[in-house]
Amino acid sequence: MSIEMISDEKGYLDRECPHEECEFVFKIQITIDLLAPVSPLID
Repeated sequence: MSIEMISDEKGYLDRECPHEECEFVFKIQITIDLLAPVSPLID
C-alpha cells in the first residue's frame, strides 16, 4: 500500500488538530536516516 503525502517547498506536511475545539494548524517534517543505527527495544 502506498500513501501520497504532499509537502511544501521545505519538506513540511501541513496537519490540523482533530479536536473540534482546537483545529490548530501545524507543520511536521518526516525524515528517515537510513544510515542511523537501529537500537533494539529494551523492556
